[in-house]
Amino acid sequence: MKKAVYRFLVKAHPNLNHKKYYPWNLAEICLLIGEDEKENALSKAVDKLQRENWIQISEMHKDILIEERVIALGGELLEQYYRAKQGENIFLVFTENWTGFKDSPPISIPKLTEAFMDKVILRAGGKRLDYISKKMKKNADYIIGDYIIELKILEEERLFKESVKTKLANLLGVPENKYVSLNHQDIPADKYNLYLNVFREPIQDAIKSASKQIKSTKEILNNDKLKGGIIFINNGTTSTPPEVFLECVSRSIKNNTSQIDTNITICNWLETNGSDSYFMYQIHPLEPVGIQKIISESFDNEMDAFMNDWGKSGFPQTEEMLEPLFNISYEKYGIVFTRYGSY
Repeated sequence: MKKAVYRFLVKAHPNLNHKKYYPWNLAEICLLIGEDEKENALSKAVDKLQRENWIQISEMHKDILIEERVIALGGELLEQYYRAKQGENIFLVFTENWTGFKDSPPISIPKLTEAFMDKVILRAGGKRLDYISKKMKKNADYIIGDYIIELKILEEERLFKESVKTKLANLLGVPENKYVSLNHQDIPADKYNLYLNVFREPIQDAIKSASKQIKSTKEILNNDKLKGGIIFINNGTTSTPPEVFLECVSRSIKNNTSQIDTNITICNWLETNGSDSYFMYQIHPLEPVGIQKIISESFDNEMDAFMNDWGKSGFPQTEEMLEPLFNISYEKYGIVFTRYGSY
């Protein structure tokens, strides 16, 4: 039998390929390893965690179990202690915030789509623009009053891009800290502007594209007195919560175009603990005026109508659904960087 049983405690979340748990789960993992040498025990614990498809996001706390105390406690711990002493690596999961498993998925909600926004604009008194330009110019999506409106739906997880991972690692990585939070609330003030810049590229590209489409639509309609507007939808991305997304939109619009006279940003997301799911959305500006107010009120009304009809239909899960916010981790330069799946 082994001489000692080491106990390791670590915070972790499942990777995307875990068969049982979702990547939005967080847990405290306890490992009991029977081993003569501490370093061998640690190596086995790390290896077991990886083979179980969990990602370590904190330092491992380790100690040696005292047999007399374990015997005094008895019960399940004593059984697990003897199994570890005989060479079995014990792996225990203690959940923090969830109850759901992949064999019993939580209720989700359909994503916001162009089709839904068509209804919003129609309710607001506008219409979709469907013109074929002889010069192959690409027009904007809608016209409402004296505004040409382009819709941009963004749902790219920036933290899946290698270039983004590298930029954030270079910006925030320090050798003495092996686990770094990428949540915007935890970013040092002197690095926050550079942090935001990492997430601006798709927003800047969308604004440049919208600007060209608005300009070409004025030419197609032969009316340069029309104003331009853009509606952004941030479709539930973990990488860019509302605070980050809105700041990126604000800075990018100021710096990139003179074609856009107004803008609306709609951030929507889903959070779940496996049992209960919570769908939330924010429309900005919070105090809309003019065309912003018309479209914002129309969105609220259309969303109320959709929720009512969807509920009466039994909350079908048949369309492209909005995924809950989830934890995203990656390792770079020997450091684990984590964006936690909660705003």
